[in-house]
Amino acid sequence: MDEVQRICDFFLPLKNIDSLICEIAEQRNELHNTENSLSPSREEFVVATKLLVDRLSHEKSLDRTVLSLRIGYYEFVDRWLMTRKQPLRCFAGRSSCQVTPNGEITSCAVRWTNDGFMGSLREERYDFHKIWRSDQARRIRNSIKKGECACPLCNAYYGSLICSPLSLAKTMLIHGYLKGFDMIRKTAWK
Repeated sequence: MDEVQRICDFFLPLKNIDSLICEIAEQRNELHNTENSLSPSREEFVVATKLLVDRLSHEKSLDRTVLSLRIGYYEFVDRWLMTRKQPLRCFAGRSSCQVTPNGEITSCAVRWTNDGFMGSLREERYDFHKIWRSDQARRIRNSIKKGECACPLCNAYYGSLICSPLSLAKTMLIHGYLKGFDMIRKTAWK
């Protein structure tokens, strides 16, 4: 987190670098780090991502669409850090899922626990559709829809953004893709 400038200085001059991102450190069962306190404070996260955005907004070789989406993600995390509530309706378990190394289907990395598993590919003879349409999968989707969980998971955010056309359009408009690249720098964290 304290090395954002140094990381940019190292990677941006390299050939074929078209994007840099930072994601908030999380405690997750899949990472086997639930006993560790990893997440930065809101203030630390905002300082680090603002430095990154300021630096990247001047790089003409970077993709504007990707950068606009990243800035939207950073603001999403900032709102999550303030409230610990889901700032955008989550579509995990609807727009995407994950498969564990043991063949369990789960809605997302955060719900990588027994109560978050939709089913086992091995137990269902690799019939994904049977698991996807199961009562357990419906219970998990309803739990997510009710807001019984909230997280800053990047992949779930992007999947949810795609399923929310109005939020996607707003993100792209606010963060410069449709208004011009210089607008990114002017609108980020006013």
